[in-house]
Amino acid sequence: AKPLLVFQELRSRVETHVSRIRAGLASGDEPVILRFVKEEIEPLFPHLRTLGLKVNRAVDRYEDAVDASVGTVYRLRKAFEESVGVLNGRLTSYLDREEAQAQAHFPHFFERHRTDGVDYLIYVGSSLLETGQFERLYLDNLRLWQIKVACGMAWHTERLRSSLKVPLDTTHLILVQNAPLSIGFRFDEKRFDVDGAYDIRNEIIKSRIDKAVIKGGRERLTQPGHLAVVFSSQEEGEEMQRHLAFFQEEGYLKRDLVTLDLEELPGVQGLKAYRVGIDLESGALGQIARFPEAATASA
Repeated sequence: AKPLLVFQELRSRVETHVSRIRAGLASGDEPVILRFVKEEIEPLFPHLRTLGLKVNRAVDRYEDAVDASVGTVYRLRKAFEESVGVLNGRLTSYLDREEAQAQAHFPHFFERHRTDGVDYLIYVGSSLLETGQFERLYLDNLRLWQIKVACGMAWHTERLRSSLKVPLDTTHLILVQNAPLSIGFRFDEKRFDVDGAYDIRNEIIKSRIDKAVIKGGRERLTQPGHLAVVFSSQEEGEEMQRHLAFFQEEGYLKRDLVTLDLEELPGVQGLKAYRVGIDLESGALGQIARFPEAATASA
């Protein structure tokens, strides 16, 4: 006998979800899929067990794979989360080490966020200094520092990748902002926040830029093994091109830099970007990126 139409429909929906997972989950996909399995598939198990030994064993295999503490098949997800944790731990340690050195050169406000990756923001300027004295060269130095750190984080990812339960890649993005920002310190939340419509515009860019795509297509700006630098003015572009050229000469970056126009973000137009490959096999990059103990052990 042919299977019931309702089972054919469920199979079609399962295959659709599988295709979506293989293509890459978007934000909000996971709870939708889990709810589908819990509310529409698992309640059918008692009936499915009556359909024969083969189906009964398939249900047994699924139930054996379910993690009792979370109520879902968790093995691969757990391996993924463990890998993310190990990688984030390495990158955070490297970033914190480098930030301590940068802070010693010139005081600035640094705030690191850790979600499914590692990101940070830096505020620098005369209003943050007790003396009120600020020189442009310190901003340039921090920009160079950002590029160096991005290269180092890519280097650490490459070295750690093969030891992870789920091999992971990282992408690296720097958003350049030359125009002065109006910021205030929120004592209740113990953090800086921006004020003014123009400054809030930059907060919108910052929150969405990691999903930016190249104009005229669907290709994401950020790619593994590459550094992307986003800017909006000619001045910012010329400055960052000079900094990137320096690191190409140093051997950290490849000589494949391209200039790209980005698709508009909601309320934001005219963004451009540089994208350049990071030389993950560079001996010069390895020298500045590795931890001191690693350097000693390999000496």
